[in-house]
This record gives sequence, C-alpha cells and structure tokens, in this order.
Amino acid sequence: MERLQLQRRLGCRTFHWFLANVYPELYPSEPRPSFSGKLHNTGLGLCADCQAEGDILGCPMVLAPCSDSRQQQYLQHTSRKEIHFGSPQHLCFAVRQEQVILQNCTEEGLAIHQQHWDFQENGMIVHILSGKCMEAVVQENNKDLYLRPCDEKPASSGVLTRSMLWMNDECQCQKEKRILAIKIQLQVNLKSLYIS
Repeated sequence: MERLQLQRRLGCRTFHWFLANVYPELYPSEPRPSFSGKLHNTGLGLCADCQAEGDILGCPMVLAPCSDSRQQQYLQHTSRKEIHFGSPQHLCFAVRQEQVILQNCTEEGLAIHQQHWDFQENGMIVHILSGKCMEAVVQENNKDLYLRPCDEKPASSGVLTRSMLWMNDECQCQKEKRILAIKIQLQVNLKSLYIS
C-alpha cells in the first residue's frame, strides 16, 4: 500500500507507458485491425481462401466453402489498409496481373501500394492503387479473385463483400461481435434487395 502511494506521489509511469513513449522500437506496434473475420461472397455463398499446401507465398486467392475451422479464411483489414491473411499475420493481399495473391506484407517502398484496400459503404472491396474492385471470376471449377472495374451491383455473383466482418474497435466481447456481424449481414442483404 505504501509503495502504491509513493508511486502516485512521485508520478511514476507504468512499464507500458515506458514502452510506448520512451522505447517504442523495442516492440514495434502492429497495425490495428479495423475489421477481422472472413470475406464472404454472398452470391456464391463462398469465402476467400488460399488452397495451396506448404509455402503459400504467391498463392492466388480463390473462393472456397466457408469453414470456421480453416485458419486460412481468417483475415484482418488493418488501419494501414492492408488485408492480412491467416495466422501469423505476415502475408497480405497484393495484386499480380490483376489477380489477388498473397505476398509478404511490405512496410515501405513502391510495393506497399499494391497492398492497400478500402471497404466501401456498399460492401465492395476496392484496390486503392488501381481503383478496381475485388471480384470472383468463375472459370470451369475455379473461382479466382481478380480486380475488375467496379460496378454498382454488390449483389452480383462475383463481388466480394465484407458481410461477415465486424469492427474490433467498437466491440468489447464475443456476443457483441456476433450481433454486429449479423447486423452488417442484414444491412448488406437489405441493400442488395433495393439495388437488384
């Protein structure tokens, strides 16, 4: 008790304060996720996934059946506008010849702009550098993700939406996250009814 009073009287700071203000480079902060969860294609009922086994660097992103047990479907959209893939979160969505692929997350240089994405009000996911939308291109049995000119119909079968994502910043517990995810899903579904 005396020690706590002495700390208050002397204006002592916490170790967390020391790391954040005096020596932040000891543990560089990770970008905060603004959304996390799965990217769900409402038209096809599938989720963004990487189907490669082993080394997944350069893996093309595809649509596959949604699964709560697949870590490869867990994504985070960070405050730096990157979409981090799986766990650990060292791979990001990038673009190669209009195809959405996985690359090492880049913190500097020209390559970083290939990894910036924006979530639009209408649910579409836009590649900031090109201004194009992420969309599933269905060819035979493949459903690969590509960039295509944005069209105002997020309910079309190929467009990917954030319908199953939730905002971490506004949620304090799992129950609230589930409720918010359901609300977002309902909003996107209602919007698609009016747009169709």
